[in-house]
Amino acid sequence: MAGTVVEGARGSSQVLMLRLLREIDSTVAKQHYRRFRRQFLTMRGGLPGVREYPRGTTGTGDVDSGPVVLDMGASATIVGLGTAQIYGDRMFAHALEQTIEAFGLPLTFQGEKRYLGGRLPMGDAFLVWSKLASPRFSPDQFSGRRDVVHGWWRWPVHGGSILIVLAAWLWVFRRRIFPSRRDRFCRHSQALFH
Repeated sequence: MAGTVVEGARGSSQVLMLRLLREIDSTVAKQHYRRFRRQFLTMRGGLPGVREYPRGTTGTGDVDSGPVVLDMGASATIVGLGTAQIYGDRMFAHALEQTIEAFGLPLTFQGEKRYLGGRLPMGDAFLVWSKLASPRFSPDQFSGRRDVVHGWWRWPVHGGSILIVLAAWLWVFRRRIFPSRRDRFCRHSQALFH
C-alpha cells in the first residue's frame, strides 16, 4: 500500500509544523501558511477558529486534537493563535485570542490566570506559548484579500449572549410579577405563621 494516504492533514499538526517551518525556510513557510488559511481557518457559529480537518472533510477529536466542536479543534485553535501571530496575521490572531478568552472560562486567583479552572495545565502551557509568539513577518500581510474574519464577527456572538441574558431576566421578572400558585401559597403560609 505504498503511496496510500492513511490520514490527511489535520489542523492540530499543521499549526505546529507551520510554527516550526518558519525557522527552517521562511519563503516555503509563507506559501504553506497561505494554503493553510484556505483549508483550515474558519468561522463557525459566529466564532473564528481552526478546523481540525480540512474543508470538505470531517472527523472526531482524539488525544492530540482535544475536543472538536463545530469542526474546530481545541488544540488547533489554541496553538493556531501563536502560528497566526508569527506570520503577521494580526486580525485572525486577535479573533482567536478573543474566542479562547470567551470559551476558555478564564479564572484569575491570587494573581494567576488559569483556563477551565486550571483543569487542563497542558492547555494553559500551549496558550502561554501561543500568546508569547512574536510576529516574524510584516504585519497584516494576509489582509489584502477577503479575509476569513470580518470586523463584525463579534455581533452575532454578542447578540446570542444578549438573548440568553434577556430570556433569563424575563423569566425572573415573570416569576416576581406573576408568582405561581405554589409561590403564593408559600408566601401566604409564611405570613400566617409569623
